[in-house]
Amino acid sequence: KVYRETGGQVKAMSNLGRLISGDKLREQVAGKDVRFVGKVIQFDEKEAVLECNSTKVKVLKPNPDHYTNTRYVEVFGKVEDPADNPPSITEHKSIPFGNKFNMALYNRMLTLTTGEFGYLFQGPAEKPADETAEAPMETEEAAA
Repeated sequence: KVYRETGGQVKAMSNLGRLISGDKLREQVAGKDVRFVGKVIQFDEKEAVLECNSTKVKVLKPNPDHYTNTRYVEVFGKVEDPADNPPSITEHKSIPFGNKFNMALYNRMLTLTTGEFGYLFQGPAEKPADETAEAPMETEEAAA
């Protein structure tokens, strides 16, 4: 697991919410914690609008220090209304990624880690049910 400092506490990144892309936000349930990276396209003290994978996402209660001098931000937050236009998230934490970030590569990584073989990138508790059950191995003693 990858660990990162978060507000005086060290937490596993997997405990901070599911990594998603903006277009998958509408599939999430209100109240669920998620994280994503987006390009800042609008910002004021009450909200920011980020673009991720051609989808706009409204971030409520953004940390002003993380949006003013950067074009890309990773946001950890709670889904408020996935059906809203644009969908909204209340920020718990954000990390500025600077002005140079390859969104195409990030989106490709999301496709690999959340697609058909996404369980390869998750912990054992998140594997699909049919993949976790293994048939017992037959031993020579059992065969005799």
